[in-house]
Amino acid sequence: MFLVSFRDGTGWHKIEDLRGRTYGRWLVESYDSVDKHGKVYWTCVCSCSNHTRREVRASHLRNGGSLSCGCLRVETARKTIFHARKYNWKIRKQ
Repeated sequence: MFLVSFRDGTGWHKIEDLRGRTYGRWLVESYDSVDKHGKVYWTCVCSCSNHTRREVRASHLRNGGSLSCGCLRVETARKTIFHARKYNWKIRKQ
């Protein structure tokens, strides 16, 4: 299903309706805009406790370029630091 059509220098284009879909932690809420290069932006809400609302490019949603508002990166970093390998600094004989 298509939401709207827009025209740029190459002709008319249809925008696929992404409302209600989830990509990573983003829930697509509504259509936002098309920039001068024809890139489509959607208003999304993150499912974390902050409920961050942000305009995200459609291609970044589809290809995994944007998975969350940044909360996922923080959680992953915390887990990585907490479970960091303890190195054995002894010199090995060969």
